[in-house]
Amino acid sequence: MSLLHEWLEYLDQWVGRGAYVYGAQGQRADEVGNVKTWIEHKSKSRETAKRAWAFYQQLTELLEPEEVRFFDCSGLAMYFFQTLKKISKTDVSANGLWRGCTALKKSELKPGDFVFIDTNGRKTHVGYVARDGQVVEARASGYGVEKFPLGARPWTHYGRSKWLKSEIEGEAPLEPPARERTVEQWQLILLTWDPSSLPTFGADGKYGPETDAALRALMEDAEAFRQANNR
Repeated sequence: MSLLHEWLEYLDQWVGRGAYVYGAQGQRADEVGNVKTWIEHKSKSRETAKRAWAFYQQLTELLEPEEVRFFDCSGLAMYFFQTLKKISKTDVSANGLWRGCTALKKSELKPGDFVFIDTNGRKTHVGYVARDGQVVEARASGYGVEKFPLGARPWTHYGRSKWLKSEIEGEAPLEPPARERTVEQWQLILLTWDPSSLPTFGADGKYGPETDAALRALMEDAEAFRQANNR
């Protein structure tokens, strides 16, 4: 499996299973000792610690502690690229991740790319474009690892990481050829072709007017390409 595919699977894996703690980088809840004390030590203030602890308590009503890991926004990436894959030798912040990116226009985003929020010239928050074109982020204290449509959050800058650039710009992460594809598989193909093609519903597995319009546009592009190449 390619690094890009592993990254996209990793992002989806932690949606609903990760809790935000400032400075965290994938620590498992059953490995940090007293979780409340650990959160208080890591957090920037009593209030953020209180929110993080309350969210963790809610999460462990549904999951066992060994199923929960802690992340901050950049830690979600660094647990993958530094801890698991050994690609990065050092930890980096959201601003450091930005420095390792090629800047993009919003319209150029593809699955695997990074999105940022800029505050006074520094990138203070980062999220990651998932396979379905939505954004996965470790949002803030009191929240977890969540997924939202790209337009749902105030992203200001967009980048393609040096760690994934060659794969993102090489073969598109499409599903293997099959005789029949599901609606969701076709939607993922549409989002690879144009990440902005399904702005409202994304890859929801339902064939509605948005999916129909995007599929027709793809077919028109394909026909124009065929004619341009005398086929």
